[in-house]
Amino acid sequence: VYGAARPQPTANIIDTRARNESVGGLAQLETQWAPWLRTTAALRVERVESRFNDLLTGLQGRAEETAATPRAGVTLLPAEGLAIYG
Repeated sequence: VYGAARPQPTANIIDTRARNESVGGLAQLETQWAPWLRTTAALRVERVESRFNDLLTGLQGRAEETAATPRAGVTLLPAEGLAIYG
């Protein structure tokens, strides 16, 4: 109804604590086989962890994931100032 007072909340509906963490690293090896040929191998690893705690219900949860992403490449250097990647 227009002009009526708004009801005031009487209790918390959500009271949750959450924590997210992530860490990652990269290792790369590059080898030059000839003045015109290079290869690259790399691996990136990342870990993510999430936790939550609902303070009203006592529910707790945790999720974690680790991902590894490999990479490989070849670089041809046929002329000064020119590089071809693949």
